[in-house]
Amino acid sequence: MMKQKTKKQKNQNRKGYTIIELVVSFALAGLFLSGAGMLLAQSMNRHYQMNLRIDMISVSQVILDKITGELAAAKNNGHASTFVRLSSKGSTGRPAVFFISREAVPAELTWINEEGRGGILLFFQTKLTDGETITEQWAFDSKLYQGCVIEALDFTQLERNDGRPTNIIKVSLTLRHQKTGILYSESRCVPCSQFREAEDISRIVVDGSSK
Repeated sequence: MMKQKTKKQKNQNRKGYTIIELVVSFALAGLFLSGAGMLLAQSMNRHYQMNLRIDMISVSQVILDKITGELAAAKNNGHASTFVRLSSKGSTGRPAVFFISREAVPAELTWINEEGRGGILLFFQTKLTDGETITEQWAFDSKLYQGCVIEALDFTQLERNDGRPTNIIKVSLTLRHQKTGILYSESRCVPCSQFREAEDISRIVVDGSSK
C-alpha cells in the first residue's frame, strides 16, 4: 500500500513564491516593458521623420517645378532686349533671376522672409495695362509649404569644362521645417531653351556683367 502523505509534505507541495522571487519577477517585467516602450518610441520617431522628409521633398519639387518651368520658357527675341540676369540681390534683397516671361513681359523670381511665415517664393511680372505699368506679385498659398520655409535659394550659370558659359541655370533650394529645424536641400538644372547659340548665351549675365 502507498503511504499517505503527511501534513507537512502537503504543506511543502503548496509552497508559493517568496517575496524576493516576486520582486525579481516584477523588476524583469518592468525592464521588458521599458525596452518595448523605447523601441515603440524609436519606431514612431523614425516614422515621423520619414513622413516629414517625404513632405519636404514634395514641397521642394513643387517649388522647383515652378522655377524651372518659368526659366525654361524665358523668351528670346534675338537681340539685346532679351536676357536672363542672375543677381545676388533682387528686389527683396535676396538672390533672384530676371528674364522675359512666357507672357513676353519682364519677370523676376526671388524669395523673401515674411514675418510669421518665413521664406517664401515670389514671382513678379511687370505689365503695361491701359498705359500704366503694373507689377503683379504671385506666391504659393502657405498651406503648400506644410510647415516648411525657404532657408536658401540660389541661381548659378553652369560652365563647360573649358570655362565657356552654357545656357543651363542651376537652381539650388534649401528648405527648413519650422517646428523641428530639419533642413532639406535639392538642386535642379534647367536649360534656357531659347538661348542656344553663343550670341544668345552671352545675354545670360550674372549681376549685370557678361561672363
